[in-house]
Amino acid sequence: MERIGLSLLVCTRNRAALLGKLLASIEREVIDRLDLEVIVVDNGSTDDTAAVVATFAGRIPGLSRVVEPVPGLSFARNRAAASATKEYLLYVDDDAMLSEAFLDRAEVVLRRFRPDLFGGPILPYFDRPLPDWFDPALEVRQFERLSGFSEKGSVSGGNFGIRRAVLDRLGPFDTALGMKGDVMAFGEDREMVERYRARTPPSEHRLYYAVELAVHHYTLPAKLDRRYQLERKYENARTQEHTFIETGKRSLARSIVYAGGHIVLFPYYAARILSANGFGTDGRFKVLRHAYAIAGRAQGVLDMTLAAASHRLGSAERGSSPGGRSETSL
Repeated sequence: MERIGLSLLVCTRNRAALLGKLLASIEREVIDRLDLEVIVVDNGSTDDTAAVVATFAGRIPGLSRVVEPVPGLSFARNRAAASATKEYLLYVDDDAMLSEAFLDRAEVVLRRFRPDLFGGPILPYFDRPLPDWFDPALEVRQFERLSGFSEKGSVSGGNFGIRRAVLDRLGPFDTALGMKGDVMAFGEDREMVERYRARTPPSEHRLYYAVELAVHHYTLPAKLDRRYQLERKYENARTQEHTFIETGKRSLARSIVYAGGHIVLFPYYAARILSANGFGTDGRFKVLRHAYAIAGRAQGVLDMTLAAASHRLGSAERGSSPGGRSETSL
């Protein structure tokens, strides 16, 4: 029986210690019936990343390290894809660890269902006591409760699988999106999913969500901070609107109405949140998160409105220039 080919791709930058934990978890899960390669893309690390990868040489089949000098997660993802040689690609975050029997279960999913896109839950783990206000559910990424093909669900970038032929058809990750060094930015994974839906007939959608394919994701201390959580909520909402409009999932006009409606209804939702959670720290923080999401959504719509206006203005100027006028022969 021919083995399923899987390229496990890890994009990393200055997280040598966490990378070592991930590679150790991969080493534990290696199975013979999977044709595996592991590619670590070093996105400008200045720590011991290269030495950590070298430590696992010979212990993990097909392990290699490549360098992407341009800072940015999307640049690193694209470098990883360019280096991969297998039928399926699976991106896993450098601060995650594979769950027990992960590769065994992945092989079963890929062989049985042959998905175009696939992934599973991202479950947090912590190494310190949590603040009273912090809800661990903030760090959970789980789109479905049951395994199966999903019409409206998604897969998250920290546990993101795609068939090589599909990625070749869709094109590279959008380098305008995603983290760039320490600059918070998101959305390159969601944009790829929405691009797939926009360019694939609904009857041919094959996004498989596997609840058994979980990764355990380390929650960095910086994430246990209210400001970080609020800024992340804002940025996620902003890039989501960008993605929905860019891929045609939602028209600009509809997005304007949608964002405006959320602004108008904010007092109503704030009252409901406070009624359910009280007026203490927890309730007030949830209201703030909702407010930041509305602000991010509005900013995303504004960005796309200005971009559309700029494009139309440029088109009008080109049309009115001497070289842009069409001439009719008499």
